[in-house]
Amino acid sequence: MAYGQFRAKERWIALDAIRGIIFLGMVLYHLLFDLVFFKEYPVELYTGFWYWMARSIAGSFLFIAGISLVLSDSRLSLRHRFGHHMKRGFQILGAGILITVVTMNLFPENTIWFGILHAIALCIILFWPLTRHPKRAGAAALIVLVIIALLPSLSYASPWLIWFGFPPAGFQSFDYVPLIPWSLPFLLGISTAPILLSKLPKAQRSLRNHVLARSLAWFGRRTLVGYLIHQPILVSLVLMLA
Repeated sequence: MAYGQFRAKERWIALDAIRGIIFLGMVLYHLLFDLVFFKEYPVELYTGFWYWMARSIAGSFLFIAGISLVLSDSRLSLRHRFGHHMKRGFQILGAGILITVVTMNLFPENTIWFGILHAIALCIILFWPLTRHPKRAGAAALIVLVIIALLPSLSYASPWLIWFGFPPAGFQSFDYVPLIPWSLPFLLGISTAPILLSKLPKAQRSLRNHVLARSLAWFGRRTLVGYLIHQPILVSLVLMLA
């Protein structure tokens, strides 16, 4: 892959727009979730369309995060890679810990111990060395698939392994995105990034003046802040309903 072609500081509209679509899908799902949780709205979220939509959103966020990590890494010199990725990973992890603290105090029975932000952060911290080795990322994804296949035969569970995918009996959480199986879409994002990123320059020319794409991209550039503030806003609106 010719990493040099991605060194420009310009934001890639297509990537941001896709992230914006995923973010808005998440907001819609969380609005329904809040209506069900606080107002007993008659929607079944744990089977059928909405169940798979929630998982598609999580997987898409992780897949795009893997691609974005490769793009970010392509702009870095060798000596700056470790520090940059550690800083970004721990920034996102800090936001995840904030979510944990808030939910621990407001909803102790459904505390978010390891949600989507924790997962993205840990994937960045663990897998950034693979960003310039897409075949190795693909091999790591295959290993994750094997572990997923073996999961039904593995019975070991512990509070200390919640992050990995082995929660204790009776565990429940508003958002649970453990490393197994959710590192799979992240690794697939890294492994397919060389192909997908090669399409960006053409997409950039097509979308540069596209109003809808630029509007979606605006949301896509602010997903971390949006993730932190959208639920307090939604919950306030839902609680104001009669």
